[in-house]
Amino acid sequence: GLRVFDISNPYAPLEVGKAETYRDADGDGDYTRGISGSYDGAWNTYPFLPSGNILVSDMYGGLFIVRADPPYPTPDAPTATGQRDGSDNVILNWNAVDNARGYSVERSFVSDGVYELIAEHLITQSFLDSSARGQTAFYKVNAINGEGVGTSSIISIAPNPSQSPTKMPTGKPSSSPTHLPTKQPTNLCLRKGQICPPNPLSCCSKKCKKGKCT
Repeated sequence: GLRVFDISNPYAPLEVGKAETYRDADGDGDYTRGISGSYDGAWNTYPFLPSGNILVSDMYGGLFIVRADPPYPTPDAPTATGQRDGSDNVILNWNAVDNARGYSVERSFVSDGVYELIAEHLITQSFLDSSARGQTAFYKVNAINGEGVGTSSIISIAPNPSQSPTKMPTGKPSSSPTHLPTKQPTNLCLRKGQICPPNPLSCCSKKCKKGKCT
């Protein structure tokens, strides 16, 4: 026959309906046929009609047209809370919501900005975010099933004071000390015959002739 599953959380699929086209072809709840070792019953289905009807082809009973009624309503919005731990990680908690098949968490660093999906298919009511240290972060928690999504109010979590970004100084940085070359003495008197340096004053009262002190 046909079996219907809620796969909104692929890690925890749930059967929410079935149609026994072979064992209970008239749908009265009495199984008139047993399961044998051979292949019996439905051999194809088509669930994509715009009407929402599902076609089931059974090798004994022929064509069945069935509809999968919603097994439960859209989940209510969870109530979420958050806090920082000693390492400035964000710890989110929320209440369990009836018929939720899983939860997801969205985050933004601007309250009215674009929210990024940072966790999905959660089956517990808590989540630790270690990638928002030192920043104010905004979160939404979603409860999900095959019928829709219930979204919490936005919660804002500020960083621990010790983890806030350090304010950059506004004054001009002090200039590095300038190391000037040591001034060379100009009163160096050379003996006769010594080679004169480029600066003739180094020869004092002596004169340079052909590059030598006279």
